[in-house]
Amino acid sequence: DISSTLREKGILPNGITFSTLISACSKRGDWEAASRILNDLIDRRMPLDIFSWNSAITACANGGNSQEALRIFSLIREHGFSPDKYSYSALLSTFEKDNAQWQNAITYLDEALDVGVGANNHCFNACMCACYRANEWKMVVWLLNRMMDAGVSPDYVSYSLAVSACEQAGDFRQAMAFVDAVRHQGFKVDQYFDWQVDRIQRRLKRSGN
Repeated sequence: DISSTLREKGILPNGITFSTLISACSKRGDWEAASRILNDLIDRRMPLDIFSWNSAITACANGGNSQEALRIFSLIREHGFSPDKYSYSALLSTFEKDNAQWQNAITYLDEALDVGVGANNHCFNACMCACYRANEWKMVVWLLNRMMDAGVSPDYVSYSLAVSACEQAGDFRQAMAFVDAVRHQGFKVDQYFDWQVDRIQRRLKRSGN
């Protein structure tokens, strides 16, 4: 029992204490501990704030558990809170490395935009990464265009994902169009990007397109 353990250590088990513990768990990616503490708070009807919910979701993101993140996210409204931009950002981060969640990534990105909390390029990049890992090349490009339509400026990661998606799809000309965008924006590129561009140019030349 977490409360008993805290009392034994001379620490008053209140909402602030629990919130601090959940935040510490999020930094370590200890989603199991974060979930236990959150459940203890709920069972004891102790005061919760949106920061505690978001920290628990972030713990799931850092610990790589998208299912638990979805469960916690669903509880936010049940307990009288409205997810904010940090809630959505944390949830979308859990999908970034989980190719099985690419459809959920798009669903919750759309929801964030629809309810008006907005989404930054990190949110879009997380969705693009989930789609890329799921071999949904066209969705990666669609998300890049959706990002710009939403008034969010793509960064180097955004364009790199689009370039890689187009290369995997065999659309070398479109890949080079995104390469041109990277150069036009003046982003600092890494050596891998230079190798990739050289490879795409050679493949484009061989394709005769």
